Order: sequence, then structure tokens, then C-alpha cells
Amino acid sequence: MLIQIFDVGRDKNNSLFFFFFQAEDGIRDAQESRGLGDVYKRQPAERVCLHCENARISTPVEPALFLDCDDCLYYNDWKTAKQLTASIEDYCTENLGLPAGKAYEFYKQYGTALRGLQAEEVPGFETEEYLATVHGRLSLEDDIHEDRELRQMLQRIDRSRVPVRVFTASSSQHATRCIRSLGVDDLLISEESPVIDVRAVGFRTKHDMESFEIAMTSALGEHGDPQRCILVDDSWSNLKSAKTAGWRTVLCGRVSRDGRNAEECEDADFRIDSIHGLPEVLPELFMH
Repeated sequence: MLIQIFDVGRDKNNSLFFFFFQAEDGIRDAQESRGLGDVYKRQPAERVCLHCENARISTPVEPALFLDCDDCLYYNDWKTAKQLTASIEDYCTENLGLPAGKAYEFYKQYGTALRGLQAEEVPGFETEEYLATVHGRLSLEDDIHEDRELRQMLQRIDRSRVPVRVFTASSSQHATRCIRSLGVDDLLISEESPVIDVRAVGFRTKHDMESFEIAMTSALGEHGDPQRCILVDDSWSNLKSAKTAGWRTVLCGRVSRDGRNAEECEDADFRIDSIHGLPEVLPELFMH
């Protein structure tokens, strides 16, 4: 686990110490983490002596920030995720004539229902029609609302040295609708910084190591350094892949849907209650 330093001082014995905080497609299993707003209290600051063998301080590098979209940039009690799961199931049964539950089987076997439909070459399936249909049915505007706190936070990021990209397992159209509903599309999406979506990674899952290589190259070029990359995501499995790829990770959501505490997520370098807590764990990304 990385330790994020917040302040430095000396005690009455003139010993130096540091203050720090310890650090697609809608179908997901119950263990996936979700943000729970500000319900859970922040962890208290701790103090550790400079000479403590367990204090590990990473060398700063110019960071690149990758933000997941669904259940990370916003949290709405999984309303959108539940809608999307139902939409995928309906598409598979009504449009493709598959038996009930087949979409979930594809998810379990291939990582996403989309990947399963492609791999199995299901008759009548067409990728772009699928993406347009399953996402087009969602009533996002009813469940995702303008977030001024998020906007203020994003405006404080030092864009002169911190590239910011949305990295989603879904389609760019879906992510764009969500981000527009939040009122931050002008801050997160542009011709120079398009959404990194399922198409951009060749329809691979977000668990696939090549997806992280493609995302890094998209943001940093062919000679990008994984140590510069920071993923903020609610999915424990996505964070695990990011860690394997050499990225730093921020888990968005203190408690998983099955009740596990976020401290159990070994692949999270930092943990936040919601996206609004990002400046607390990574203050170096922000202008003061």
C-alpha cells in the first residue's frame, strides 16, 4: 500500500514525523464496490516517525488520471446499473431469442455480455446495434443530476501537467450522456481527450491487460509510463488489473454490496467514500 503524505513536523524531542491517510455493460456480481457518498467518515490522520521501517514514500512522477464513469463519477444507488442490467437481459431474450439468464452466463464466462455475444457469434447479433439499443433505453436524466461539487473539483486539477481521461467499459455515447447529466462534459470530453470506451480497447473487457496498455498509450503516447497512471474506479476487479499493469489505484466506495469493508481490497492504494474525496488522497493533482 502506498502512503500519501499530507504534512511534516517535529515533536518535542525534535524527531521528524509525517501525517498521512492510510491508505459496458452493467452486469456485475454483488461483491463489486460502490460509492456511498459521504455516509462513511474519513479515516483519521496517523503519524509515523521518519525512521520507521514501515514508512514507504514513493518518488513523485507527473501523473495521468483515468476516471471510471458509472458508479464512480456519480452514485445513484445503482439505479443506472440496474437499468442497464435489465436492458441487456431484455435485448438478449427479446431481440436475440436467448433463454433468460444467458446474458449473465456470458458475463461470468467472458467478462461482459457483449464479449460473450461476440465470441459465441450469436445469430442476429450486431455489436453497434447492441450498444445503441441497450444504452439507448436508459433514462439517465432522471437518475443522474448536475454535480457542482464535482465540477469545482475537476476545475482544480492542474491540467497543465495532469492529463485526465474517462476510461469506461461502456460506450462513449453512454458515458457522454452520463457526464452531460452531471454538467461536466466540457471538463472531461474534447477532441484531444475523447472517452476511452469499449471500442477504443477493441471490445476487450476492462479486466484485460491490453485494455490498460491501450488506455495508457491513448493518454500518454507510445512511451507512456505505467507508474504515471492512476485509475479511480468502483470495481475491485478493475483495480486488480490496473495494479498488475503497474498503475496506482483509488477505490471509490467504502463498502461493497455484500458488506465487505474497502480496507479488504488489497489492490487499492487509496480509498475514498465518493469521487469528491479525491483531493484528500491525491492533493498533488490539484491547484490550491
